[in-house]
Amino acid sequence: METLSWVMVLGVGLCSCIVQECEEYRKMVTTRKTLTPLGLETKPIELDVFSCPNVADGAEATYGQFPHHALLGFPKEDNPDKLEFSCGGTLISDQHVLAAAQCFAYGDPTVVRLGEYNTEVETPDEYESDIDS
Repeated sequence: METLSWVMVLGVGLCSCIVQECEEYRKMVTTRKTLTPLGLETKPIELDVFSCPNVADGAEATYGQFPHHALLGFPKEDNPDKLEFSCGGTLISDQHVLAAAQCFAYGDPTVVRLGEYNTEVETPDEYESDIDS
């Protein structure tokens, strides 16, 4: 029973850390707006407006716009010393990347890369780390 409670405390601590980091990012990409509805005796409505442009309209992301995005590197089948970045994820804490299940259908990634803007051009802002399995 002691082990279970320790795991629960550890899990709660990790979750609160992740929530705090997500909250910090939310504050960076949203603006607080107040709307005043028309009518008698109405109360103002406060809401967060997302101010981070997306790619849905075909607009190219700007350099450094999405620092929390991660690339997952897989060894190439024909040359295991070379990497293929065929899947991505989102940095959710200082040590965890959340990725879709289909990213692991053909094997495990060996490297995660952050700060990537163009895979054909190396920049000093890129950070690459081996993945502990």
